[in-house]
Amino acid sequence: MKNVFFKIASVGILVFAMSGCSCLFTDHTNGYQDETNSIKLLQMPSGSLHIQDDFVIPHQDMIPNLANNKEITEPRAPFIYHPMVDIPVSLNADSITFTAPASMSKTKKIVKDFLNALHGEGVSIASKFDDHIISVPFEFDKKGFWSSLGSFFTRSYSKKIVFSFTFEVLKKNTLISIQYKQKEQGKDVDDWRSPIKNARLYTDVIRLWGTMGTSLNKTSVLFSQTNKNTPSPIWVDRQGVFAIHLKSKDDLATQVKQAGLHFVNGKEGILAVDKSDIKPDSLSSQMKFPYHTEHQSKGDFLVIDVSKVKNPEIMSFQLVQRFVFK
Repeated sequence: MKNVFFKIASVGILVFAMSGCSCLFTDHTNGYQDETNSIKLLQMPSGSLHIQDDFVIPHQDMIPNLANNKEITEPRAPFIYHPMVDIPVSLNADSITFTAPASMSKTKKIVKDFLNALHGEGVSIASKFDDHIISVPFEFDKKGFWSSLGSFFTRSYSKKIVFSFTFEVLKKNTLISIQYKQKEQGKDVDDWRSPIKNARLYTDVIRLWGTMGTSLNKTSVLFSQTNKNTPSPIWVDRQGVFAIHLKSKDDLATQVKQAGLHFVNGKEGILAVDKSDIKPDSLSSQMKFPYHTEHQSKGDFLVIDVSKVKNPEIMSFQLVQRFVFK
């Protein structure tokens, strides 16, 4: 009996100990919530300077007022135009002719690179001679499997294009006459023609003209021959967009007038073709084009916006040709 009582007493003592003796002592676990700050503020003597701990911003008075918030606009990267050498263009009945201020070998290399870029993989030249290059037939609008299969049964084959480049040395220049003709199943469909009769080919030839102008300009700079090749007022960017390099903004009105264009009265930023000076370049006197001037480290440029016309690169080419004064 004594043993049983002792065990019950021991269990009771153990439970009492584990309970933290909460029944005998006050629980101060949350007592800190009722405490108050015991720190006393120092009383500064009269006449002392007021000390304030501020966050100092250097040149704070030079920072614009941020209270007048305006919509943030991300600045656009300016177009970078590249100078071209002067390459006169002649539009003939059956060809386009460039007069490149370079040797025949240098001119032929630019033409070969152009054909390789136009064709892509594989051989782009069918035959070449000392003064003549003929390309392989180009298929610009390649058909898919089902279209090709349909052409096989209907015997309706697509026409392919062949380019011809004829070179002639004239003093220190090289004349390049460019033509094309169509082939169907290896047979000629027509005679040699001028690329201006096909908008797609005309555009490609314009790109060749821009590429040739910038390439020869870079070569001239490398070999310190800048003075030998007359610089052109026409500059071009990497997207093939042409611009007119102005000596200054004051020169704008003079060059516009010489080009047979005029500013439209009552419409700011609009150019039009003069009725009294219609040159044979397919420009109508009713045509009007937005324009703006753009400043770069190399000077001021006149940029004519032709993005809304059917063949913008052709129209840009025709417009800037009017700024080449002979």
